[in-house]
Amino acid sequence: MATERNEPHPDDAGLQELLREVGARKEPSAEASRSVEAAVHAEWRAMIEERRSTRRRNAWGIAAGIALVAGAGILTLQLSGPDAPDVATVARVEGHLLAGPRADGLQVRPPGVPVRKGDVLRTDDRSRVALALPNGISMRLDRNTVVTFAAVDRVELDAGALYIDSRNDPSRVTSFTVQTAAGSVRHVGTQYQVRSQSDGIAVGVREGTVLIEHESGSSLGSSGESVRVTRRGEIRRTALSTQDPSWAWAAATAPP
Repeated sequence: MATERNEPHPDDAGLQELLREVGARKEPSAEASRSVEAAVHAEWRAMIEERRSTRRRNAWGIAAGIALVAGAGILTLQLSGPDAPDVATVARVEGHLLAGPRADGLQVRPPGVPVRKGDVLRTDDRSRVALALPNGISMRLDRNTVVTFAAVDRVELDAGALYIDSRNDPSRVTSFTVQTAAGSVRHVGTQYQVRSQSDGIAVGVREGTVLIEHESGSSLGSSGESVRVTRRGEIRRTALSTQDPSWAWAAATAPP
């Protein structure tokens, strides 16, 4: 039986010769080692600082986003949330009333729901609404009317007609202003209606006196009188009986 022998490989001699020529690896000097360690340490510190900076930027970004969302929420609450003051209460609805803090987000409001500052109210061609104001005023909205409650004592009439009755509690009556594109109407203790028209307004006074401020100055409207004011400030007065049919819609919409 043949015996296997381990013969040296022809390449082993060349490899050994090469290693002898190259010699042993030289160890770096202490100064070189310190330089390398310092460079590595500096690079490590820079990497750590970059990571910390990234985390800080992310944290500031998150904080800014939270602050922006919180600010928007606070602004929304101020404009239309529970902290906004109540300026009226829906006392009666014939048909349905659309109301809300924005003209593009109106919702149906039933009787008994409060109206807040900044709310827009809208009636269609089959709806009328009666509102009770905290200052003792009863307000009624005719069909196809759009109003905005700018303040407790001021409403902006954008379209249609509204009726004001402040006789219920004279001790609580305060000045109230109806703002229109053609001018404003103010009163203290009276009954009147304001109707927005294409080129002005028509103010009918059933009882008391109103002050109409317009482009040309100001004019008084007295009971039993209809005052029409154009956008240019032109005035036209006509007699208006307390039994005139123009009052019928307001009487029919009176709150219970």
